[in-house]
Amino acid sequence: RDYAIDNDRTIAIFSIFKHGLDAPLYAISKTRSQGEYLYTFYQASLKIYQSRNLDEVLKAFEKRLKPIT
Repeated sequence: RDYAIDNDRTIAIFSIFKHGLDAPLYAISKTRSQGEYLYTFYQASLKIYQSRNLDEVLKAFEKRLKPIT
């Protein structure tokens, strides 16, 4: 699997790819809203979970992952 970290002045995004040429399978973004950070978890282009607490977003991310059988 591949991953990427992108950022500019307003947002930072950590993306996970199945293959380097595909769209990301998962992404977590960090933005600043009203003086606090806001974390958002995406699966493909769908917004799955949003919180001001990164631990909560990571827990939602863990629930979405399924083992390969």
